[in-house]
Amino acid sequence: MHSFLAGPARHRLPAGFAVFLLALLGACGPANVVNVQYKAYSIVLNRATMKTGDIIFNLANTDGQVLHQFVIVQTDLPADKLPLGADSKVNETGLKIVNRVDKIDVGQTSTFTANLAPGHYVLMCNIVGHYQLGMHADFTVAP
Repeated sequence: MHSFLAGPARHRLPAGFAVFLLALLGACGPANVVNVQYKAYSIVLNRATMKTGDIIFNLANTDGQVLHQFVIVQTDLPADKLPLGADSKVNETGLKIVNRVDKIDVGQTSTFTANLAPGHYVLMCNIVGHYQLGMHADFTVAP
């Protein structure tokens, strides 16, 4: 078996170049993935900024005891400043809802892809009372 990393010196890559290639390959992993964990009444993201394009959201409601939603809103408002309706939910009228998953049961994981343009987004659960309890997060998409 022939390897460019081992063998006679004339076939070896310089050590620095080999380390560079390994680091580059490691960095080329799923850079477009956001892991979203529901913990009690909060949404925990593994990253809050991504580059524009198709973004994969891995949703996990494995720590909770209730059903949740996942709603992506494009807005200039901070996550904790969305307008509330009389029904204890965010008033979605007039908001730009980009994508949503209406039902993520306890113990369920789900994956979906959203193509997001540059801008500010709020990721939230809009089941009655959940937003007020803290189920929202700011998310930025960079060019």
